[in-house]
Amino acid sequence: MLDKLCEKDLLIMVSKGNRTAFYKIFERYKDKIYSFAIYLTRTDYMAEEITQDVFIKIWTTKERLPYVDSFNSYIMVIARNTASNYLKRQAFEQILLNKLAVKISSEQQWGEEIIDEDIILKIHEEAISKLPPQQRKVYTLHHIKKIKIKILQTPSAFQFIQ
Repeated sequence: MLDKLCEKDLLIMVSKGNRTAFYKIFERYKDKIYSFAIYLTRTDYMAEEITQDVFIKIWTTKERLPYVDSFNSYIMVIARNTASNYLKRQAFEQILLNKLAVKISSEQQWGEEIIDEDIILKIHEEAISKLPPQQRKVYTLHHIKKIKIKILQTPSAFQFIQ
């Protein structure tokens, strides 16, 4: 019986909550919406999601359907807007993922540099501790306290070291 009804009558029935009429509308438009979504997104998964969302929007706003003059235009605008929202969300997520990848990469490099510096510092300190006492003092004064070698070579310099 519903097969012979015109689209306007089906839309009025859908607006009153008739699920069978909704299923007829779904059957009439699902392939068209899916093809349009594939054209816009180039992915099956996203096209399926968009198609589903379009019909969810039709159902959740079914009270508006009796006032729609061209259901084809109406549903295509919903499909276009839904696809646009999906693509914007996908682009935004990709930007966030790229920023996160850069941040993780830089933190890993920074963390590796800190580890490397800590290891090098530890090895350096061990090497200094193995020097004879006088050489250790000269090395410490020159490399850590930045006193020039010429000053350290004078006999009076060692009076300050002691």
